[in-house]
Amino acid sequence: MLGFGVVFTGVEFADTTLFQLYDVNDQPVGGVVAPTSVNAGLSFIGMIRDVPEIARVRIISGSGALDSGSGATADFVAMDDFIYGEPVPAPGAAAILGLGALVATRRRRA
Repeated sequence: MLGFGVVFTGVEFADTTLFQLYDVNDQPVGGVVAPTSVNAGLSFIGMIRDVPEIARVRIISGSGALDSGSGATADFVAMDDFIYGEPVPAPGAAAILGLGALVATRRRRA
């Protein structure tokens, strides 16, 4: 299982802040939309997936850049406190690293 979560501040408009998870083939495997917050407070979204490999996470935070000066027409959102499981190498990568260590050890003996 893999989990991912993030804390947002300032989510004032519905459906402007979310994240999407993608597998190693760049196919979407899930996502969550952040709820609006009261008085521009904090919102948390998180997800636990039973997908063996999550290759990337796409985060959309609001509808305007913090320095754009768009005024009340945009939702300005900031992020903090990312929560995720420790990355682990793919099984093939671990075998390659082990083989490399074995080769390096044998070269030192010769």
